[in-house]
Amino acid sequence: MSKPIFTSFVIALLLILPFASVASGDERILNFEVETPRSFGYVIGDEIVHEARIAVKAPLLLVPDTIPQREKVSDWLTVKKVEVRERDGNGGRAYTLRITYQIFHEPDQLEWLTIPERKLGFAGGGDALEAVIPAWSFTVMPFVPEGADEFAKDRPAMAVPTLWPLVRFATFTAIFLGLALTLFYRKWGRILFGYRGSFARAERDIRRMLRDGAWSETQEKEALKRLHRAFNETAERPFFAHQLPEFLGAFPWFRTEERAAKEFFNESERAFFGISGDRAPVSRQSILDTVRLLKRAERRRGR
Repeated sequence: MSKPIFTSFVIALLLILPFASVASGDERILNFEVETPRSFGYVIGDEIVHEARIAVKAPLLLVPDTIPQREKVSDWLTVKKVEVRERDGNGGRAYTLRITYQIFHEPDQLEWLTIPERKLGFAGGGDALEAVIPAWSFTVMPFVPEGADEFAKDRPAMAVPTLWPLVRFATFTAIFLGLALTLFYRKWGRILFGYRGSFARAERDIRRMLRDGAWSETQEKEALKRLHRAFNETAERPFFAHQLPEFLGAFPWFRTEERAAKEFFNESERAFFGISGDRAPVSRQSILDTVRLLKRAERRRGR
């Protein structure tokens, strides 16, 4: 293939890629496409916008806890803003997610980076579905300000006083103190400062929200959502009821509370997707008892 033809092919490919339809063999997904910008020519501080459009069959609804949040994704990438729009579709619900990333990486030369995939969870009517926004790669280049070539000119050599002995002593001291503190924390830290895992934090937050006024349906759902988030944090991904056996296999210290976990997911299903008036609300004490049992199991792992 000649060079002009190859160059034209690459340019055409880069123009087509930003409007990619995501292939899915699941008939519950009515439409799924991701719009991305150009994949080249970025420098430190630039923003990158991805727009995902997905429509799913009723009664499936987007699980709020799986929506990306403003966060630091890695040492060089943050989610700066997330916008979500939804509307009724043909026989289902359509969502548009606009995710704005910002990059904080300045390489010495042209470099490829990859924004990791994003998993969206959908649930409703006893059914669950996971859709994946694919990973996306792009190039980032050094930021060279105007007139930077002047800094490359030769300068006369200058004698610099050496501080090597002092630097070496400070380095060894810092390494020694770091190792000593690490060993101390592993041995005594969790006893002295307490082990606060996902379910311990969830119990604290639920207790705080229960102090505010009488028990209501709104408080009930907020408490259930907070407990769902604790499961997601422990599993490090969106977690659904049908994945409970897999969860207990990965985190066996929760097996003693399998019954409590099953009852929680059943109550949550009825609270969020059941018919209003056909169920008794989950009691305040029931939610507190469940999160206490899971916190106690979590602490067995922390010891």
